[in-house]
Amino acid sequence: MPPPRSSGTRGASRRPTSEDVAREAGVSRATVSYVLNRVEHERVSPATRARVLAAAERLGYVPNAAAAALRGGRTSLVLVGIPAWPLGPPLAAAISVLVAELERLGYTSLVHLGQSDDRDGFARACERARPVGVIASSGDLAAARVEDLRSNGTRAVIGLFGDPVADVPALLFDQRSVGQAAMEHLAERGHRRVLALGPDFDAPAIGPLARDRVAGAAATATERGAHLEVCSAACEVDAVGAVILPALRRPDAPTAISAFNDEYALAAMAALGEAGLPIPRRVAVIGCDDSPPARLTRPRLTTIGLAPDTWRDLAFQLHAIVEGAAGVSVIATPQVVEGGTT
Repeated sequence: MPPPRSSGTRGASRRPTSEDVAREAGVSRATVSYVLNRVEHERVSPATRARVLAAAERLGYVPNAAAAALRGGRTSLVLVGIPAWPLGPPLAAAISVLVAELERLGYTSLVHLGQSDDRDGFARACERARPVGVIASSGDLAAARVEDLRSNGTRAVIGLFGDPVADVPALLFDQRSVGQAAMEHLAERGHRRVLALGPDFDAPAIGPLARDRVAGAAATATERGAHLEVCSAACEVDAVGAVILPALRRPDAPTAISAFNDEYALAAMAALGEAGLPIPRRVAVIGCDDSPPARLTRPRLTTIGLAPDTWRDLAFQLHAIVEGAAGVSVIATPQVVEGGTT
C-alpha cells in the first residue's frame, strides 16, 4: 500500500526536502528548484508555479543553501559591505531585514563596515572569508576586483547603490528620486517656495547624497513652476535653527522645508516650535528615511522611505544567482510616508 500524501505537518526530527515538495506538488525536483530559486528563464506555467509554492508553504520548506554549498564544495557565507555611511536606524533596519532573509535562505552573513581611511579593507575581508556571495558598493567592488572574487569561488556579486559595475547586477537607487518625490509631494499641496535643508555638499560620505537629492528636487521644482532655495547646515543639526529661521522671516519666506533626512527634519521641527511657527499651517516639513523617531513625533513627521521588500528581493536575487540564474538588478523606489507635517 503506498504511503499517504503529506497533510502539511511533519515531525520535529526531519526537515522537509525539495523531494518532499516535488512529491506533494506532483512535479519534478528540477521544477521545484526552478520555482523556489526564481529561475526565470525556465518555462514553468503559472499554475505549476502556484502549486509548488503552495506545497512548499504547507510543508514549511525553506531552500537549504548551506547544504547546497557543501555539495558544491563552497561556503555559505555572504559578505555584505557597508561603506563609510552614517549607520543610523534606517540603514541598520535595512541591514537587519537583508541579513534575516539571507539567514532564512540558509546563508551566514558577515557585515563589513567600511572605514573612510582604508580602501582595501573589504578586499582583504573577501580574501579571508572567500564568500559564496558578495553585496557591496561599487567602490568596494572595484577595490576587490570582481574577476578576483569570482576566481576565488564567489558565485554571486551584487552592487549596492553607487555607479554600476560592468556585468554586475545591483540594488539601484537614484538619490535624485528622493528629492523628486519630496518636491512633488509638496507641490501637490500648493507649496511654491521650498527650502532644501541638509548637509554641506562637501561633507564626507553624505555630501554626494545631499547634492543628488537637491538636484532631483531642483529639476522637479522647475517642472512645477516652483522655487527651491538650498540651505546648508554644514552637517551640524544643532545649527538648523540658526540657518532656517532667518529665511523664514523674510517677506518671500519658504512655506515648506524638504530635509535631507529625518534628523534634519526633526531639528527643524524643534526650531519651528521654539519660534512659535505652527506645523504645517505656517511651515510644512518633510524628511527622509522613515526612522523610528519620525513615527513618534506629534504631528507624525511626513517622510520618505523604502519598502522592506526591497531588501528581501535583494536576498532572493543573490540566492538565485548562487543557484545558477542570470542576475537581475533590483530597483529601489522611494515612497512618501504621509504624516501630519505637510
